[in-house]
Amino acid sequence: MRMKPKKLSDAFKVFKSSIGKLSEGQSRVYTDGLVLWLGVYQALESVSCRGSLIELYSERSYELIGECKRKALGEISDNSGGLIQARQKIGFKTLQEVLFNSYKYIRKNHL
Repeated sequence: MRMKPKKLSDAFKVFKSSIGKLSEGQSRVYTDGLVLWLGVYQALESVSCRGSLIELYSERSYELIGECKRKALGEISDNSGGLIQARQKIGFKTLQEVLFNSYKYIRKNHL
């Protein structure tokens, strides 16, 4: 089941508030924040890893891409290999922190 745009937008708002400065200073395409958001997007939209790369080109996700040469040149690849490698590097502590912050945000603002 696909989410309505407003719902996806709401999910992104919760996500952004949860990651804080997680991706700050990361000079690569697949920052930790972007990798986690694409995972959330993939789950919400029921798409494959490659399908989630469509979200890369949205205004939402573009702001999560690190300041790197590829972004400056506008040469972001839609090959899923880089995303898969970046996913494997996400640490448990990072994931735990984002999930906890998401829970706090949702509890404070929506319950």
